Amino acid sequence: MRTAKRLAKTLLAGLTLIPIGVAGQERPVAHELAAIAATAAPIEVAAKPVTIQLPMRDEARAQIEAAMAPSSHTNITLTIGGIEYDNSPGVYYEVYVGLPKNEVPSYKNQYFVGNLAFFVPHGHGAEHAAVRSFNITKAVRALKSFKSWNDAQLSVTFVMRGLEDREGRQLPVSPGTGLRFNSVKLLAVR
Repeated sequence: MRTAKRLAKTLLAGLTLIPIGVAGQERPVAHELAAIAATAAPIEVAAKPVTIQLPMRDEARAQIEAAMAPSSHTNITLTIGGIEYDNSPGVYYEVYVGLPKNEVPSYKNQYFVGNLAFFVPHGHGAEHAAVRSFNITKAVRALKSFKSWNDAQLSVTFVMRGLEDREGRQLPVSPGTGLRFNSVKLLAVR
């Protein structure tokens, strides 16, 4: 059983960390548009929603505008790095970009970009911290069309969701459930 868990962890880490290229094609080129990194301690997310602000680099606006062109082959990607958690938490985290403060988080709105979900133990000090990337090109396009895009900074919101009972009520989450990560980056990937 222990070997199976270690194999699963290795396979999952490999899936998220090894770039897969296609023969005859160039490797993708990424330009960093915004980044935030934890300095003293990792960024922690638990039961309450957490929003972080990514300050945009000077060249970000031009890169994003170029990516929005209909003929562009550039994707805007949100990458969360150094993800760690103590136990398979039995919860997942919805990730939103540009979510207004008064907006109720819903996976059905244009701010939702995906979920962070965990299926194998991956604790502090593990061999490989997980990395997760989201293609947010469509979300950026929607935010721009609604005049909700901010050229100076991007807000990224993490909302914990757990299991629900038959009536749709949230079941209690174990104390201490949460995740940590050490970086969030916005990239233009071609």
